[in-house]
Amino acid sequence: GIQQTEGSRRAEAESLRSQLSAAKQAEAAAEAKAAEIVGSADAVASEHAAALEALRVQLEAARGAEERAVAKYRAELQNHSADTLELAKAKEAATSATADAQAAAARLGEQTTQPE
Repeated sequence: GIQQTEGSRRAEAESLRSQLSAAKQAEAAAEAKAAEIVGSADAVASEHAAALEALRVQLEAARGAEERAVAKYRAELQNHSADTLELAKAKEAATSATADAQAAAARLGEQTTQPE
């Protein structure tokens, strides 16, 4: 009886050792899987961060291009306004010169038709 009890205790202890070993292996496998998942999540997060950074750079470039285009448009508009002003002044001067020439011609005409 005692040997049988001792034998069954050894068998039970061996069974417990084997269960503990299996549990440790399962825990190690679970930790490895968790590390793999965390690593994968980190990689995805890094990819997203890189994609966001690329988009931010593109947005900054687009804003810069927009600002340059607006500045160029404003400069062109100012140049056009200045040109328009110069054109108006030139037309005014031409009109004035034409009026002066007509007045001079009229005076000349009056002088040449007046009897001396």
